[in-house]
Amino acid sequence: SGSSASTASFGILKTANDFIVNSNGRVGINTTSPDYKLDVAGNIGMNEYLFHNGDSDTYLHMLDDRLILFAGGDNVLDYEEDASSTLKIAGGGEADVTIGDSSTFFVGGSQGSYDARVGIGTSTPGYALDVSGTIRALGGNIFLSGANSIKNVNNALLLDAATSQHISLRPNNGAEAMRINSNGLVGIGESGTIYSKLSVATGSTDTAVVKARSTATNGRASYQIGNDADNWYMGIDGGNSDGFFIADAVGSSDRLVITQAGNVGIGTSSPSNTLHTYANVSSEYAALIENDQATSGHGLQVHSDGNGSGTILFDVDAAGSSRFRVKGDGSVLIGFTTSQAEKLAVQGDFKATGNISGSATSTGSFGRVFSADDIELGGNAIILNTATGFVTNAGGAMTLQGTGNVILDAGAGADEVTLTTSVLTSTVPINVGSGNASSPVYSFTGDTDTGIFRVGANNLGISTGGTQRIAVASVNTEFSTGIVSTKANGLISGSSTSTGSFGELQVRGAGQEKISLFGNQQQFINFGDAADSNSGMIQYDHNNNQLQFYANATNILRVLGSGFVLPGSDGTVSLGSTTRKWKELVV
Repeated sequence: SGSSASTASFGILKTANDFIVNSNGRVGINTTSPDYKLDVAGNIGMNEYLFHNGDSDTYLHMLDDRLILFAGGDNVLDYEEDASSTLKIAGGGEADVTIGDSSTFFVGGSQGSYDARVGIGTSTPGYALDVSGTIRALGGNIFLSGANSIKNVNNALLLDAATSQHISLRPNNGAEAMRINSNGLVGIGESGTIYSKLSVATGSTDTAVVKARSTATNGRASYQIGNDADNWYMGIDGGNSDGFFIADAVGSSDRLVITQAGNVGIGTSSPSNTLHTYANVSSEYAALIENDQATSGHGLQVHSDGNGSGTILFDVDAAGSSRFRVKGDGSVLIGFTTSQAEKLAVQGDFKATGNISGSATSTGSFGRVFSADDIELGGNAIILNTATGFVTNAGGAMTLQGTGNVILDAGAGADEVTLTTSVLTSTVPINVGSGNASSPVYSFTGDTDTGIFRVGANNLGISTGGTQRIAVASVNTEFSTGIVSTKANGLISGSSTSTGSFGELQVRGAGQEKISLFGNQQQFINFGDAADSNSGMIQYDHNNNQLQFYANATNILRVLGSGFVLPGSDGTVSLGSTTRKWKELVV
């Protein structure tokens, strides 16, 4: 020291030029002008550790062929020269590692927020590898877990899925939009099994699933299907008013067209009707409807809500003229173009080599047969409807028999007599014999002695069980037995409303004749004319046991069951003089 207190300084401690401590406290080894606290001009050798003073977990550890750098106890840098010669940066995984600035190349550590994530172009990677920018791979492949990979094969992008795996596209990281399964089948919107090379599905209603579109003016856009011999197209034709078409490449023509108006054309590109088929071929038909069902097959049905003669259901035309026409009212015209009165009208000769009938068994019926001359039948019967419907001439008597109605028409424009299985209807008088009580002319099946018969001139009788019960003559009506009314109000009347009147009710007999009115409330006998107010009434009040007499709706007299005779009300009924009133006197 330069003083007794050993704290003073002295100039320079120098050992030749190998070791020097200058006045600034700098140590130089093999240098006389150290620039640092320790400045060695040459090599430094140490056995193992180089520590940071005061920070024992920050140091450099040197081993044979290996150098390890620790900071704060974390393995920051580790390189060992051996068979693998691996340089480890942040080998403990604790620290974030950046190369260049923080967003050039970034590897997240466990002590940060992005553990085990790598960012290129970003210091905040959201995934195991997050690249902000363009990725370019020249001649290389990207391998994923499960043996899946993205490859560049012959400058073509190849998405290679492992065995039994599929490739999916999920826009916006949402639901699966497209899938290619391990069999090479493609499904768009399919959530289940895919059964075809391309299957497209949608859960929406009234939504186009697949669309082919041409941006050219009046362009023609289509879908194509084909095989080794031909290709077919279907699509929209802007050159034909945006109609739908189906065409084949071999024929080079549209086979089917649907216009915007809904007309369908087969063999024509401009259909004029809802269905228009066209052909110009020899010895062939333009259309064929075939049903090989052996027992109940049908061929063609024409339906219309119109049922008048103006509706044409079926029309066969040749050379611009109608040859066969069926109208909505059921009439059939052959050779005619205008309506005829007959259901079947033939212009020209008509020939039938078999029976003319309304059924295949030649026993059915049809409407009428008109002839300008006689119609002669070789047999003895006119068959009307099957074997049970006919007109026969046997034994000089004509018999009409049928399962349907029997109608007699005298030519007056209406069916005068109609006989069905349940009723005989006539619009003209029917004259029959008189009959009698035991065999009435009008009777009932299974009860032939009950019915209506003629008693005599202007006298109609009704009998039951072979005995006359009622006789209705032009002057009176006689009842052989008692009368019981079946009307709900219990009235016997001359009208359907049970309030009308009849002429005279007479009760005759050998003695003790009577008219009885029974009931547990009130009974009435009315007199007078409903057209004016002059009326009278006799009433029996069952509850009060009295008989009352009324005139013009006024109670005049009461006869009590106890034998008393009283006025209708005190002081209101005259007795001999209008000034003298009849009043009940109470003694």
